[in-house]
Amino acid sequence: MELAAMRPNGAQEALRLLEKSRGEEPHIEKTSKLVGTSAVIIAFAVHSKALYRFELDSGTLELRRFSIDRSNLGARIHDFVDSVRVGSHKGSLSVELSRLLIPVGLAEGTLLCFVPDRELAGIPFSALPLPDNPVSPLITRHEIVLANSIEGCEAAGRLPVLSGSGEKMLLVRSPKFDHNEFPLLHDLPAAADEAATLRALYPDLTLLANERVTAPALLQALSQATLLHFAGHAVAHPSHPSRSFLPLAPDPEGRQASLLSAAEIARLRLPNLKLAVLSACDTLMPRSLHTESISGLVRALLDAGVRAVVGTLWGVNDAESREFTERFYKNLRETRDAASALRETQRSMLSKSKSGPATWAAFELVVK
Repeated sequence: MELAAMRPNGAQEALRLLEKSRGEEPHIEKTSKLVGTSAVIIAFAVHSKALYRFELDSGTLELRRFSIDRSNLGARIHDFVDSVRVGSHKGSLSVELSRLLIPVGLAEGTLLCFVPDRELAGIPFSALPLPDNPVSPLITRHEIVLANSIEGCEAAGRLPVLSGSGEKMLLVRSPKFDHNEFPLLHDLPAAADEAATLRALYPDLTLLANERVTAPALLQALSQATLLHFAGHAVAHPSHPSRSFLPLAPDPEGRQASLLSAAEIARLRLPNLKLAVLSACDTLMPRSLHTESISGLVRALLDAGVRAVVGTLWGVNDAESREFTERFYKNLRETRDAASALRETQRSMLSKSKSGPATWAAFELVVK
């Protein structure tokens, strides 16, 4: 595989080249803001015959070009994701992919902000092997955040500090949807156990459950919350991400439909919501090779003003989702930082012999 290290005339030129390759309008003033962020920024642009990787680390900026067909890159990503989901990494393929995506020599403990493009948005970055130690995943050394744009990584270095038990948590549990309307969905019994755990950690908790989870009730409760945990179903729409939705209970007054779409969520204004956790299937993005960057319900919440969102790349079974939730919120109470809490949760689940990557690698933290 050919690698060309491009040496543009300074940070502004490198940023201009990358944004042009991503089809974005260059904004030169972004660079000076990004140089001061505490995160290492790793952004990508996928082309038909090449992958571009932009790296900004402590003011040092590089733009690298890897000669690789998009179809070849997509096949590697597909194989890696499948291997993670079944719990058995394909060693050599994982390492090759990691060397494309992860710079060598990153300082341990550094916060990494990835800006994926197209197929790369479906990668569980936390499970990528370290380039210099293939038996260990990336989260053993780094906290990881995803952003939808290069400038979004500025927010990665200033994630909101959560005030522990003082947060106003909204817990949305097991919406009692109409099975005739959504015949392929099943009930989620473990969601009731999540409620008991969260109430103990966050006394100022508002619970919406079962038939009370209507669209009007949810919209009203969202405006007052600083922390959201949604434990229910999500339905992804691969070809039209804005049509992805959360199935809800029917509105007895018939004012609104029994679902909340990504398009509707994106039009909301939720500036007080510091963190949203979507404990549901496929909330991070529909699995479509034609979708640019991060989309679906997570993107919708970010567009609505939520500071950070934890979403899922694929479905996780009820019992494992409950375990993740309990560990994550206990860590969040201690660290008050979502990136640290996510990493500690993933590391603790990694250390369990029976807990494969299919559970902990499904969850990713995203900022706008």
